[in-house]
Amino acid sequence: MSTRQAALSVARANLALATLFLGMFVLGSGELLVVGVLDLIAADLHVTIPAAGTLVTAYALGLAIGGPILTALTIRLDRKIVLIGTLALFIACNLVAVLTADYGVFLVARVLIGALQGLFVATSFIAGMSVVPQERMGQAIGIVVSGVSVSTALGVPLGTLVGQTLGWRGSFMAIVAITAVVVIATVALVPSVPPAGAGAGHQAKYAFAPGVLAVLFLNFIVFSTTFAALTYIVPFLQSVTGISGAILSVFLLAYGVATAVGSFSGGKFADRNAGRTLIIGSSRCLRSARYGVSGWVVQPGTSV
Repeated sequence: MSTRQAALSVARANLALATLFLGMFVLGSGELLVVGVLDLIAADLHVTIPAAGTLVTAYALGLAIGGPILTALTIRLDRKIVLIGTLALFIACNLVAVLTADYGVFLVARVLIGALQGLFVATSFIAGMSVVPQERMGQAIGIVVSGVSVSTALGVPLGTLVGQTLGWRGSFMAIVAITAVVVIATVALVPSVPPAGAGAGHQAKYAFAPGVLAVLFLNFIVFSTTFAALTYIVPFLQSVTGISGAILSVFLLAYGVATAVGSFSGGKFADRNAGRTLIIGSSRCLRSARYGVSGWVVQPGTSV
């Protein structure tokens, strides 16, 4: 950490973290918003619900594959410049998705948006850790990543409500508008974070270390089980339980609040013992997913 970064006041550091949190919030809302308006997108683009669900898969592939590639390509750039550029491209790709009536174009846009979110996440972690002392790095990461959790708690339910009222394109335009605000805040509040100097090749030896790969695989399992259920939760609630309209947002809100609480507390626990926090959190998540799947038994003759 440089002297300039270490000398940042607590207030300035908190403003920078709040901006990164907001960025994660809006990008997380854009990622998960499809879940809340899946039926509306399918009807508007004249595709089936499973085909519309592929938009979630496309986004995930863009994030998992394109995110690391973009991060490697931009590793020698100032982190603030990368954040601003990523947000600008995020706005452009979402406008393409809103304005198109072609499912194929929408699918490609979702891949690109996913890749941009992957770049934004990696860059936000670096920027967030650079503005706090070493002993607060876990909390800084927790604050930044909690933006995604809060997007699940608030952004997705609110976006679903807007989508059910004004159409799915209206909810995506709201994402574009909020992202423009984040761009302005990033320019004003996030300090410059020069590159560390090491290239992508030097970083690769750390990225492919056995411990890192083990954590990545664990994350793959946890998020696969989570999103397998979350992607089709709205069609499930509508077809199986008879819940529809604005009340859908209440169920998404309950899920998101629990996720947000876990993210905020996870950062604090990680500063004490990261390994133990990871083990306990993952085991509880997988156990909950197992119970959730076993409870989702569709009666014969019911179609989701």
